[in-house]
Amino acid sequence: MCFIIVTLVIMYDVLMLFFYLNTVKVDSINIYLPDSSDAKYVKLFDFYKSKYGKTYVTPEDEKNAFLNFIDNEKKVEDLNEHTNGSTYYAIGRYGDIDPDYMEEHYGVTVNPIVTEPLHNIKADIAKEVQRTKKEKILEEAVLFDLDNAEELYESYMKEHRKKIPKNKVQRQIHFLRFVKSMVAVNKNHVNGDGDAVLDEYADEVKEPDEFSY
Repeated sequence: MCFIIVTLVIMYDVLMLFFYLNTVKVDSINIYLPDSSDAKYVKLFDFYKSKYGKTYVTPEDEKNAFLNFIDNEKKVEDLNEHTNGSTYYAIGRYGDIDPDYMEEHYGVTVNPIVTEPLHNIKADIAKEVQRTKKEKILEEAVLFDLDNAEELYESYMKEHRKKIPKNKVQRQIHFLRFVKSMVAVNKNHVNGDGDAVLDEYADEVKEPDEFSY
């Protein structure tokens, strides 16, 4: 039964991909193509957006997502060329994300490329269900952008009626501890703990070097 389910899912994806590759026009999305040879990725990107229900607020957001998708798809192609045959690689839900950007701005790790073992069907189904749940959690998570840390820190200090230390070293230490708390909250949100918040202790240092993340 499990084998039949997996086979049907794979057949559906293959048929849908075939449909898109043969019906979607290259100019279906108004985005910048880095190179004329990358035109094929527009069709793949349309299929990817349909499969995961992806939408973007602005054309600029879609362009950036598409460029990330191209980079990740090329990595997948390269990985599959050198696989040992027991595993293949594919674009996951976050194929439109730059993992370096997520690490830099939110302090969390996101892998746009997923591995698909070619054995143990029951284990694969369980793994896929678990991964889908985690991806959905990340998609719905509210994350703090580290680029806004200074502004958030000032708002946090006012909200909790705290005085910003006049000593520059102490201020930097408390600020960095606050940034570390931001990252911790982001990671908790990504892992499904949506109740994690920046409480009144978010900037307090209890151990030496605790402010460093």
